[in-house]
Amino acid sequence: MVSLLGRVPLFEGCTKLDLSRVASLSEERIYQEGQVIVKAGDPGKAFYVITNGKAKVVAGSTPGGKKEAELGRGEFFGESRCWTATRGAGPSSPRRRSRP
Repeated sequence: MVSLLGRVPLFEGCTKLDLSRVASLSEERIYQEGQVIVKAGDPGKAFYVITNGKAKVVAGSTPGGKKEAELGRGEFFGESRCWTATRGAGPSSPRRRSRP
């Protein structure tokens, strides 16, 4: 986990000790394909780093909306919702079994 976090641009410049601390606060979750991780309007509760698989971000309030982006290993989402207390733009769901 530490080496993966070190490749996330948000954590550039962090020491291995800092990354170890972040990793120790992390919780691995496995999502099934099509399962919604977050929805538009949800309050920010978590920051997600994709460690395996892919996730898509869609427009609208349902997982079947228009695909806006696809995120893969080492990419992240949810950071602005955590630190600014804003609500997210759209739902994210895995395109295949993923571990954010």
